[in-house]
Amino acid sequence: MAFASGSKRRRRWLIRAGAVFFTVFCAAAVFVVKLLGSDRIYHGISIEGVQVSKATREEAYERIKAHLNSLYGNVSIPLRHGNNYWLVGLKDISYAFLLDKALEEAFGHGRSGNPFQRIRTLAGLLFEPVDVRVESYYDTDRLKKNLKI
Repeated sequence: MAFASGSKRRRRWLIRAGAVFFTVFCAAAVFVVKLLGSDRIYHGISIEGVQVSKATREEAYERIKAHLNSLYGNVSIPLRHGNNYWLVGLKDISYAFLLDKALEEAFGHGRSGNPFQRIRTLAGLLFEPVDVRVESYYDTDRLKKNLKI
């Protein structure tokens, strides 16, 4: 009889342990699915030093645009060639930032590869955050026109 009683306890313990394991596994699976299916930029990513973690593309776009406009909105650059000197406004040469490209790069971190690779990338962002640089361009024809070349 003592053997049957111990067997029942062991069986109950195994059932409880299995239930706990199953519950933890399901909770982890739901967390991973929710994390990997997010429509927001992952934690640990900034653009030009501006934190955009957990922002949607639209929110990040507005944040970065406002930041860059506050830094470069009314800037003029001095140019010198020989005895000639020009002060050219960035607006005069259609200077602009390629925000969409930077947002694609920021949004793309952790979204390629299989789920295990993606989780590894996201874990890496906790220890090594990523700062995406924004490329820019200007209209060379407008620059030449301003310089009268």
